[in-house]
Amino acid sequence: MMKFNSFQKLVFWIVAMLIPILILHSYSNRVSIRVVENEIRSATLNRLNFFASQLETTIDQLALNSVTLMSDPDFSLLKNLDMMKASERAAMIKKTDEKLRLQSVASNWDPKIMLVFPQNGLSIPYGSLHDPTSANAVDATWHYRQSGAKNQYDFSISIADPLKKIYNSDKGFIMTTTFSSTNLVRMLDEFKSQSRGDPFLYAADSGIIPNSTSEAALVAELVEQLRGQELGSSGNRIVSLNGKRYSLFYVRSNNLGWQAVDYMPLETIIAPIQANQKIFYYSVAILLIGNIILVAALYRNIRIPLKQLLRSFQKMKTGDYTTRISTDRHTEFGIVHIQFNQMAEQIQALIENVYQEQLRSRESHLKQLQAQINPHFLYNCLNFVHVMNQRGDKEAVSAMILNLGSYYRYTTRLEEQAATLEEELSMIANYLTIQSLRMRRLHYELDVPASMQTARLPRLTLQPVVENAVIHGVDHKPGPCVIRIKGVQEERHYVIIVEDSGIGMDKEGISGMNERLKLKKPHASMGLGVWNVHQRLSHQFKGDSGLTVETSPLGGLRVVIRWNKEMEGYAHASSAYRG
Repeated sequence: MMKFNSFQKLVFWIVAMLIPILILHSYSNRVSIRVVENEIRSATLNRLNFFASQLETTIDQLALNSVTLMSDPDFSLLKNLDMMKASERAAMIKKTDEKLRLQSVASNWDPKIMLVFPQNGLSIPYGSLHDPTSANAVDATWHYRQSGAKNQYDFSISIADPLKKIYNSDKGFIMTTTFSSTNLVRMLDEFKSQSRGDPFLYAADSGIIPNSTSEAALVAELVEQLRGQELGSSGNRIVSLNGKRYSLFYVRSNNLGWQAVDYMPLETIIAPIQANQKIFYYSVAILLIGNIILVAALYRNIRIPLKQLLRSFQKMKTGDYTTRISTDRHTEFGIVHIQFNQMAEQIQALIENVYQEQLRSRESHLKQLQAQINPHFLYNCLNFVHVMNQRGDKEAVSAMILNLGSYYRYTTRLEEQAATLEEELSMIANYLTIQSLRMRRLHYELDVPASMQTARLPRLTLQPVVENAVIHGVDHKPGPCVIRIKGVQEERHYVIIVEDSGIGMDKEGISGMNERLKLKKPHASMGLGVWNVHQRLSHQFKGDSGLTVETSPLGGLRVVIRWNKEMEGYAHASSAYRG
């Protein structure tokens, strides 16, 4: 059976992982194109329907304004114009003309409104826009005619009062409202600015009204294909022109009888997806080549040196501490090999003397701290249980007993000297819950990112600091108080900030406290717990790990607990060692 080396296995797995990704992407891309096409078609048709509804609303409003204006009582007086004096006649005509002009100005479309009295031949303003005596013109529907220029039309509606008697009575009049197709062009331009199409209005028996930036030649070809076809109230069709496929949308205007049409190339719809697909395939190819190069470099610079290191470790396991590795000082593993050679020279003496004694000393300090159970704290908690029990507050009794049990179970467990930050925070939550049950004015906040929860540190690192905040900060300050615990990740350190709104400390006191933390032995004015936490962190995690005391914006003290990320494994190893 053929055996593959690590390099071949890695290349095989990279290719094997990329193949299903390519298959899924290809399938997803096809589905996406179909979905996007349908969504764009639906959205475009919806926008065109909305455009048509706006057009219908505006035209209906013009007609409604005419009907409303016809109820003006002054208009009825004009039927008896012959019976008026010359001055009264001129004043009445002027007043009516001003009303018509005012009504025209009130609309954005600047319609031309005219009153015609067939019985006396009077029209206001003077001059006729069309023949109002035509039976087909006075039917309360919109008509249009070409205004002279190409693709320019005038649309008008004539309404009679009373409608049924206008041609056989001398008591009626006609109101005609006319607007130019330039208003429709403006609406088309506004619609085009908000879409990717090229909209226009189309009437099968007349022509088109394009937008001001329309592609005239292409629109003309599209119109030729539409001629003779029966278009419904709305819909979508695929049209082929000059080897390109276009998606064409149309909606009918019931008032005008014209079709609002919009179109766009199908390539425009799917072009971004196709471009992204090409970018994806190029990226996959580059990624594959880059991964193969990276695997080859890793095999040469990591796998081979690692084999040498493992062989040397096996020799040391058998007791051969004279083993050495010949190495290149200019590589990363060269530094590791150099350090290994130095370690091999010192390991025996370190295990037998210094290293073993240091581990035992640290463990004894930790066990001593874990064994210190404050009897006054326990008495207060039991007294609280007794008082709450007498009051019949079973919920408070249950909460106190459960949190107290969890707290002491954690603090008295000595088999593990290291813990995760999550375990430490759980114990702190139990402790602060106990204190908040005893002191209703105490509130606490825990804000530690989930990414820090698995970080390891010595057991009972946070408890002495939090207890110090309660006893020396919160206890001595009346009124509501808060203890806030926040976690922050720096580039090389984990950081826990414990701050309170207690009585605080002046600058000299804070400076002195920071100095006493660095002493080799605990000072008489400082509790063993906080000093022990600083010493354990500085010894186990090296560097600038430890405690720092500052003034808190809350009014009390802020204690910053910092430990080195790179030494986290060392802390775990030292806690697991038993000399």
